[in-house]
Amino acid sequence: MPCISRLVITAPKNKLLFVLLKNVPAHGWTDEALRRTVGKGVTLADLMVAFPAGIPDALRAFADWAEREMLAQLGKHKLIQLRVRDRVRLGVQLWLEVMAPHREAVRAAMRDAWQPGRAVLGLKNLARVCDTIWYEAGDHSTDFNYYTKRGLLAAVFGSTLIFWLQDESEEFEKTQEFLSDRIDNAMQIGKLTGQVKNLGQIIAKAKDLSSLAEILPRRA
Repeated sequence: MPCISRLVITAPKNKLLFVLLKNVPAHGWTDEALRRTVGKGVTLADLMVAFPAGIPDALRAFADWAEREMLAQLGKHKLIQLRVRDRVRLGVQLWLEVMAPHREAVRAAMRDAWQPGRAVLGLKNLARVCDTIWYEAGDHSTDFNYYTKRGLLAAVFGSTLIFWLQDESEEFEKTQEFLSDRIDNAMQIGKLTGQVKNLGQIIAKAKDLSSLAEILPRRA
């Protein structure tokens, strides 16, 4: 299961996160947004306790909150009755639904991810949610498949997220279609890669998967 200590957000931190989120659309994930959070019952000391590293800690809290909410929604579905690809698709879809009220904050996070020092944090948050979705879908592998499956989902998730941020269709219907197509494509690629002899030894040397291995949480 996902690391409980990472997913738990205390009530005070949760409250501060949502106060901060009100300032993010206008000011981005910046120190200015944090400063504007002070007031109306929120002190600078409160913010320092909740987010000692500042914005990076706030971004982690935002990602963890979304993941926890996604898991809560997944728990309402009988995943055992779904195909694996449908479980994975549902996980991404529910994450997007959770984030829909905060789409501008997600947009700001994507934009600010290009700032120095932010890219690694964004990749870690992406890797973690992909790991959680696959784990809840029933994949408990610890071999090379662990990385290939999560790497493929990261590509699907990232492209779908960019599409979603531009989608103005009703209830994000176009995003759902886009996601389904990307999941189907990824599943086909996964089947092909699994049939190539010694593929693991070849790809393990690739820089992108080496980086992925470094940021993905370790499974026993």
